[in-house]
Amino acid sequence: MLISDDLIEIKKVAGTTQEDTPVVYIKSYGGLHAFFTKKDNQIKMIGAAPHWCIAKHFAEKEEPKIKWNAEFNKNEFDESNLNKSLEETTFDKYRKIIFSPIIKNLPSIEFKKYYFVYNTDDMIISIADKSQIIDSINKNIAKSNYIIRDVNLNEELTTLGNHIDFELEFKRGNSNG
Repeated sequence: MLISDDLIEIKKVAGTTQEDTPVVYIKSYGGLHAFFTKKDNQIKMIGAAPHWCIAKHFAEKEEPKIKWNAEFNKNEFDESNLNKSLEETTFDKYRKIIFSPIIKNLPSIEFKKYYFVYNTDDMIISIADKSQIIDSINKNIAKSNYIIRDVNLNEELTTLGNHIDFELEFKRGNSNG
């Protein structure tokens, strides 16, 4: 992925990998947040999304032992959140992202498609790929009324049972819903 300098709003060293290779954070004027590092003498994108915490999540999946600089490791709390656990704060951030408006005209990102899946019964938000979601549907874990949205935020918010990629799984005889 090439991002020209005139499209970059912010560029900072965000931390280091386990091998002490710098992890660089870039925010584009178009709203793309991405983390890069060097592997085998080539620059590699390790996480990208329209929100920095989602991009950081993908970077941590790709490079699990990143040592983040203080600026990228801190939790932002205000007084109303002081009594909340980190899990609740993360849930609130993800819920806010899920219900945000569609983001259009972002650069194409070449990585596996992931979704936010909002279990409205247990108030749990997870990030999963298509195969993980289909597996959960087939095991009667995921329900058709769960809310789903792609992490790129370029598709409408919908329910799992009405999503084009998953509605057939429920129509194949799965009565979980």
